[in-house]
Amino acid sequence: MDRIMNMYAKARRSAGLTQRQAARALGLSVSLLGRYERDESCPDRRMVESMALLYGVPAGRLGVPRP
Repeated sequence: MDRIMNMYAKARRSAGLTQRQAARALGLSVSLLGRYERDESCPDRRMVESMALLYGVPAGRLGVPRP
């Protein structure tokens, strides 16, 4: 059975980054980034905005509403 890929993992992979590269750039542990990508934990708004900037996607695509 195919699982729907988590939006954070999908954006990271589309940006061509490994978990290690993204975690380092975001100041996170690989473990925490992995928990976000497995829907085991939820990043705060500022972290989602940082992820969007790093991955080159609009923050709204990662769940942050426009102001």
